[in-house]
Amino acid sequence: MRPLRNQERRAEIGDQGVRRPCADLAQKGEEMAEHAFERFRRLRGLPAPTKARDPHQALHAGDWCYLLSKDDVQQNAEPYFISAVEPGSDGQQYARFYEIDGGWLLSRCEKTAPPAPVSPPDAVEEC
Repeated sequence: MRPLRNQERRAEIGDQGVRRPCADLAQKGEEMAEHAFERFRRLRGLPAPTKARDPHQALHAGDWCYLLSKDDVQQNAEPYFISAVEPGSDGQQYARFYEIDGGWLLSRCEKTAPPAPVSPPDAVEEC
């Protein structure tokens, strides 16, 4: 068997020019662990992991939302319209609403669809 030439070695190593067997092995190990965890989760009937909620959820003025307490309990029955988003004295973002005075911590707002439009009442004849 003849020794590899430089060109053949480069093709074997790749474009980076550096062999990285440990990095490749670590990547493969991560993939194997993820697959094993997914199999375990499905076999045990566990729910799929949820992604952590983005504290600001990309809420902007003009969006509708529900207000949440510190314990993630919904505080309003009907969604509120965000009239403005402003920084508070603590440096955190607050949503302002027409429905209430003051603001609500934006990280405790849950984006939702606007309420269904209300149709006007049927015409009533006046006497």
